[in-house]
Amino acid sequence: MTQLSYDRYCDEIIRQTALLMSIVKDADLTAPVPSCPGWTTGRLLRHVGDVQRWAGATVRSRATEPRRVEHSRDLPAGSEDNPAVLSSWLADGAEALAGALREAGPGTPVWTPVPAGTADFYARRFTHETAIHRADAALAVGVAYDVDEAIALDAIDEWLVDLTGSTVVWRRAHEKAAVAVRGPLTGLLLVIYNRRPAHGHGIEVFGDTALLDFWLERVSFG
Repeated sequence: MTQLSYDRYCDEIIRQTALLMSIVKDADLTAPVPSCPGWTTGRLLRHVGDVQRWAGATVRSRATEPRRVEHSRDLPAGSEDNPAVLSSWLADGAEALAGALREAGPGTPVWTPVPAGTADFYARRFTHETAIHRADAALAVGVAYDVDEAIALDAIDEWLVDLTGSTVVWRRAHEKAAVAVRGPLTGLLLVIYNRRPAHGHGIEVFGDTALLDFWLERVSFG
């Protein structure tokens, strides 16, 4: 399986943000997010906007070291839980990130938090960052969540690792594993990103369930 194109990732950052906004347009933003303990729906949206802006600034400046995340600095005071204001703010952040990525282009060197080192990392990571937080919003509001097959497959591919060596690595293969998880694609995505328990909802686990629990406890998504 190949990754999505760079242009597709840029488009999806905007699209996934728009889908996120459609979920929360009439929502109570003080409601808790069950998959992000301690967060309200408004806090979830501010997080998405903050990290998208952080990524956009990192790419735009061709950063060579980590930048500080500016927490909702450009959000009007008193509007933290206003759906209309937050929706516009989120849209602006997604457009700015996609614009910075397009201007940079694939292969452009930039600091990344993992050994990647190009703008491509941010294009892929923030497609999935936004898509998974859209699932958080759906769980908070109580609506159905689904995601395009290509996005779900790529998000799963990005997150999988192999724990057999001294360091965490991953590989794509068709072979017997210590533990295997089978189920509908969206369901698998939510299990792997710790958004749904690895039991029920049509999910089947084969092999060492304790190893799966160990992995889920230690591989977390913010």
